[in-house]
Amino acid sequence: MYCTKCGKKIDDNSVYCPECGYRIKTPIGAKIYKGKCVECGATMEYRNDESELYCPYCGSKQFIFDSDIVALEKIKSKHEEEMKKLDITHEEKRHEVKKKEDSLYSYRHSRFKTITIIFAVICLLSFFLAFRAHKYLAAFIALSQVILLVLSWLSGMQIIDLRVKNIHMALGALALILIIPFFMANSMKVYERLKWPNEGIAQVLPDPKSRYGHISIYNNDRLSIDIEKSDSDDYLKYVDKCIDKGFVIDGIMENSYYEAYNEEGYKLRVTKYSDEYHISLDRPIMMNIISWPLSELAGLIPEPESLKGKIISESNDIYRVYIGDMNYDAYRNYVDMVMDKGFNTEYDRSEKHFSAKDVYGNSISVDYEGYNTMYISLEKSEEVIPEIIDTPDTVITDEPVISDNPVTEANGVNPELKKFLDEYEAFIDEYIAFMKKYEESDDPLAMLNDYAKMMERYAAMEKSLDAYNEDDMSSADLAYYTEVMGRCSAKLLSYE
Repeated sequence: MYCTKCGKKIDDNSVYCPECGYRIKTPIGAKIYKGKCVECGATMEYRNDESELYCPYCGSKQFIFDSDIVALEKIKSKHEEEMKKLDITHEEKRHEVKKKEDSLYSYRHSRFKTITIIFAVICLLSFFLAFRAHKYLAAFIALSQVILLVLSWLSGMQIIDLRVKNIHMALGALALILIIPFFMANSMKVYERLKWPNEGIAQVLPDPKSRYGHISIYNNDRLSIDIEKSDSDDYLKYVDKCIDKGFVIDGIMENSYYEAYNEEGYKLRVTKYSDEYHISLDRPIMMNIISWPLSELAGLIPEPESLKGKIISESNDIYRVYIGDMNYDAYRNYVDMVMDKGFNTEYDRSEKHFSAKDVYGNSISVDYEGYNTMYISLEKSEEVIPEIIDTPDTVITDEPVISDNPVTEANGVNPELKKFLDEYEAFIDEYIAFMKKYEESDDPLAMLNDYAKMMERYAAMEKSLDAYNEDDMSSADLAYYTEVMGRCSAKLLSYE
């Protein structure tokens, strides 16, 4: 017998060819085909994986030419195998498509999608606000959040395929985590570069050492600037510069406060805070010769010796006026004259302030502003004045009422309280001026940072004001407190 693989003669009982190792016996499960030897005509068998063989009888080499049936059988077998593979592929694709459709449907109807869109809008607004406020690190974090949320939405909507399972959830979670560093960066104080004005009323002031700060008010009549990144030494050095510039008239020097005029009448106020100080400069009040009103209200008080002044408000109920050419002695003499006129009830008199009422409830305050300037505020009582019947029992006296607390009245208002109330009233003036400028601005967005700072200062002043308890005040303190609060309330009401 011959090997059908290599044609070598082998033993008839051999299972493998000893020469090439080919398996002579047909393996179980193999497909067997039959054919005839072209040399000896013997019937031969061969497997479907063979293309040539040797005749086991005569040893001649044969090339296998399939019959039509065999060829069709092979083609059919191969086709079935390919169809099975194709069916598996189609099933996998259908499963994948259905999975994507289910995932898309689930995302479109999920709260996560809605939260992603809302959060993206909030982060976008936060980016613009932080950028406007020059908080660039916070702006960068907010922009990163926007990008992450947009990618999360695109991935969830299957517009883009990032080929990572639940990547949209991971991107959204990362954007949410960035809230913490955003708020930390946004809470960091940002110092602005200060460009000191080189024209207008700022020319009468020296330049500060620090180049960081913020101008809140700057017009023809007033300048208000916060100087940042400054310590107590910088504050004192700047006050010395102002003194060298001539701001020495009627000067008041405290640990964290300095106020004075220069020869031209400009009023300077420098106030020290934690890591900054505030500069406020007011143009001199333009005064002319006035005529003393002939109204009933103005007739309640004496006409001052100087009629150089500026009327601020005049009506049947209110009369407010600045009077110039009144030195300190003239101011004190005028206060004596007012008291002689009957304004000696509930009175409070200190070094540069006087307030009182008459028997009818009409109230007056007279203040020495400095620079030979006096301020008078007279208000008519809102109470109904009863008719006074002149009888022999009626005793009218011009003697001032003696206070139950002579020590407090002699000393006047607590200096610390008076200083704070003066600062508070000055801030209210600054606040009103800023809000008018903000509301009239053509570009209010450009003033958002200024607005935020003003609100912070306003909140700080209100907090400091709440710390004072009216029940703990002396009569002098309470009177001055009531007067300042009344003026501030009237200013705020007139502004609104």
